[in-house]
Order: sequence, then C-alpha cells, then structure tokens
Amino acid sequence: MNPIKNNPYRTLGLLAGASAKEIIRQTNRLQKIIATGQKPPTDDFSFPALGNLKRTTESIEETIAKLNLDRDKMNAALFWFWNGNPITDEVAFEALKEGDIDKAYQIWDKLIVETKEDGKRFWRQVTEKNCSAFHNCFVLEMLRENGNKHTAIVANLYFLESEFSQKFISTIADKIYRTNSKELQINFLSEILQETVQIHTNLTLSKFVSILNNIDFIAKVDFFKSISQKFANNISAQIETSKRKRTTNKANAAKTGEELYQQAKNDLEQLKSIVGVQDFTFSNIADKAANEILQCGVDYFLHYRDTNIDPSTVSMALFKKAKLIVVGNLHKQRIEENIENLQEWIDDKPKRERENRIAVDLQFITSKLERFQSSSDTIFNAKDLAVSCKPKLDNVKTILGAYDDLYLKLSSAVVGNTQGMLVSVVNTAQENLKVQMYINGTTALNSLKTIIQEALEVINYLGSFDMDSALRARYDSNKSTLQGISNQVNALTQPTSSGGCYIATMAYGSYEHPQVMILRQFRDDVLDKSVLGRWFIKFYYHYSPKLVEALKDKQFINKSIRNMLNQFIKVIK
Repeated sequence: MNPIKNNPYRTLGLLAGASAKEIIRQTNRLQKIIATGQKPPTDDFSFPALGNLKRTTESIEETIAKLNLDRDKMNAALFWFWNGNPITDEVAFEALKEGDIDKAYQIWDKLIVETKEDGKRFWRQVTEKNCSAFHNCFVLEMLRENGNKHTAIVANLYFLESEFSQKFISTIADKIYRTNSKELQINFLSEILQETVQIHTNLTLSKFVSILNNIDFIAKVDFFKSISQKFANNISAQIETSKRKRTTNKANAAKTGEELYQQAKNDLEQLKSIVGVQDFTFSNIADKAANEILQCGVDYFLHYRDTNIDPSTVSMALFKKAKLIVVGNLHKQRIEENIENLQEWIDDKPKRERENRIAVDLQFITSKLERFQSSSDTIFNAKDLAVSCKPKLDNVKTILGAYDDLYLKLSSAVVGNTQGMLVSVVNTAQENLKVQMYINGTTALNSLKTIIQEALEVINYLGSFDMDSALRARYDSNKSTLQGISNQVNALTQPTSSGGCYIATMAYGSYEHPQVMILRQFRDDVLDKSVLGRWFIKFYYHYSPKLVEALKDKQFINKSIRNMLNQFIKVIK
C-alpha cells in the first residue's frame, strides 16, 4: 500500500509524531549519507524488511514538504507506526529492525485479540496500554504479504473510534490543530478506498464495503454518503461512455453493453449495500444502466438482423443482464417486452430460413399481383397471371408445405384475382350481347361462346390451385355458373350461313329436317326482304335461344310446336 510503503515518516526513518527537531536532524543526516555515497542506515525506523525504499536527495526534500502542515502530518501518521506504549511498542520496533516481522506481529496481536479455549478470537477493549497496538497492527498487516486486510482495517477503526484517538492527535500535531475522530476516520477510509481498493485486487470494493457494514463507527453515515455519490457518479460516467460508443459504432454495440455491465454491476451492488434498493439514487442509476445495456442489445440486433450474422444470442444475453440490475417497474416491463419479442424472433428462425429460400418466388408473385391490379380485364391477362404464378407457387408449396398460412394466402390471392377478372370479362360480354343481338344475333352469340370457352379453360386450370375454404366455395359456385352459361350458349348456337332456326330445330330434332329447310327458305326469301320481316328476325334471334333452353326437354310442348309449324308451312308453300 503506497501510503505506507512510501510514507514520509518512513522515508525519513522516523516514527509518527517525531518532533520538528528530530525531523531536521534526521534530514541532515540522510542528506550527508546520500551525498557521500554511504549505505543507507539500518538503525532507523524505515524497516527495510517491510520492502525496498529508495532514498534520494529529491525524495528527502519532497518528504520534508509533506510534513510542514499539521494536517499533512496527521494524514501521514494514519499510515505509519506510532510509539504510544514504549514498553511494548519499542520491543516490536526492534524486532522489525532485525527483520523479524512475525515477532512484531505477535507482540501487538496479543494486546488486541483474546483467544478463547475453543480457538475463537475476540477483540479486546481499547485501552491506553494497547491503543497503539491496534494502530500499529493495522500498518503491519497491510504490509505483510499474507496479512489480513479485513482485520487490519477493523483494528484501526476500533482505535480511531476510541477516546484514545485524542492521545494520538496530540502526539502528532501542535496543540492549536483541531480535528476529531470522525474526520480522522473519513480521511483514513478515503485513503484506503483510493489506494487499496482501487489498486489491489485482494481487497475489492465489495469486501471493503462489507467490512464497514459489519461494524459501527462514528463516521459511517457520512463516509457512506460520500462514497455512494462517488459510485453514482462513476456509473453515470460509464453510462455516458457507453452511449457514445454505441451511437458511434452499432456493429460493436454488444461489446459496449457487456463492458458497461461488467463495469457497473459491482459498483451497483456496493451502492445498494450502502443506501438500500429503495433509495432513489440507487434505483435511478440502476435503471439508467439497465436501459443502456438493453439499448446496446437492441442496436446490435437491429444492425445485424437482416444479415448473415445471427445477433439473437448475444442480444438476448444483454437483455437478461439488463434484467439482473433493473429496479423500476416501467423499465422492467420494457426489458420483458424486448425479451419476449426477441424470443419470438428466435422461435421463428426455422420459418424465416424457409422463407428466405422462397424469397425470389415470393417477390415474383407479389410483383405480378401488384401489376395485375392496373391491367385491363381480359381473358389473356387473367390466364397469364395464373399460368406464370403456378410454378412459383408449386415451389413455395414444396418448401413451406400445403397447409402453410403464407403459401395458402399467396395461392388464394392468385386464384381470387384471376377469378375476379374472369367474372368481370364474362359479365361484360353478356351485357354486350344484349346490345349486339339487335344488330347481328348470331355473331354476338358466337363471340360470347368463345369468351365463355376461354374463361372455362382458365377457371378449370384454377381448380389445381390450393385456396382457403371460403374462396374454394366461391370458386365452385362461379365455375358452376359459368358452365351453365356455356351450356345455354352451346344450345343456342348452330353453324348456318344466315343464322339458325332455333325453335324449329328444337321442335323437329334436326337442323336438316325438310320442314326446317322450308322455314329457313321462307325467312331468306320473304321475311328478309321487308323492314317488318327483318325486325321480326332480330326479335326472334334475341328471344328464341332462351325459350329453346327452357323448352328443350319438354316433349309435349315440342309436339304442339311441331303441329303449329306444320299448319304454318302449309300456308306458306
């Protein structure tokens, strides 16, 4: 420990509390020895056995400057040997000069510790005879290689807490210097915190705070208050550093979050042990640290989510570490939500991998559907959508499975859009038929027949597609309707040079029946020669197909129609 190894009193080879005359005399002696190149003295109180000590003219001059003020003398005396009981202390000092560290330790240890028959050790009460032993034992234990730092600190605190600390003060400083046990304790502990806890790993901050929590001393509240603020400030600085690193390099955000966690967790534990988990300072700084660690995990995940690197494991580890230190419920809830969302993403990984394999097919189908929305309603466009998407859908089905939701949605979208356009084309064709029948009924019917046949071809092709149950029901209904229209058109259309005699053909059973031929001749030679006759022909071809469809299986009615036509033919012959 530097305050002991390089203590100003040790550099001069004096005990704490040496007078001004002793300091001047020893300083002059050492400077002469150094100037003449002689070996350092071994009869002073520098105790070479406790560690190497390098003395130079410069170090001697610096040391003198450190012992000018009473305050500096007191701070130095807290970490060096003091002759408070010449009967016992001088014997121990001689042992140290001879290099017998264990003997010196045993002398002071017996004065401050009582050992029971069962081997248990207890602190003795601090008295005038052993008060310096408590202090000197601390100094020696902090220097011993295997010294118990825990008991050493407690021993000196017992001494500084006692009334005999005033004896120590009066020995070190002038009478006009004013201090008290609380101030001494704070100075002592602050030096321990800075020099021992932050440098040497064998006395961690956690152990140091644990030591102080288990004993009572007058400066405890004030000291804990001061170091708790140091902890909070330290953690705040760590958080700000993490934020700068994270925003600068999100690819390295996970490492930044891990560094913050490792740096902050011990400080947070110590801060909690000092002020308690309900303290606002602790809960506030803990939540800020947890939130920053969480954000490091979020940024890392978002940076690598759509790459070949899987960030989920690293980000989840940070989320869980943030959960370990968070206090506030709102921050807890945010962390839990991120954990749940990330777990869902992890669970969906197999599905995502499958979807990556269909990315090209998916892009093709979605783009095709988007362009289809602005295309004109034609059988060709409807057929193109279905035919071009079918192999892509088959590949998606192979990878995802026939019952996969995404596959069924894609397939149903293709079927639905194709079917919708077919229905629109057929409806438009039927509306056009009503107008065209008055101009050229046969041509109009044949045009409708062609459209119906092409639509049936496409809708039959759609039957091989997978689709949801509701769409399948609509598909079956539309197919049935379209087939019915096709049957009607087929029944009404016959190949003739000037149009078919639908009712006559139905009544006589053949387009080439002699009576039908007479009726066709009458139409061409008589009716077609007058305006009224031509109007009758248009009227006949407009309504007779529907009448034929309705009466084609009515044998009795067909026989009656034949009788009436026979009578009419007799008249026109």
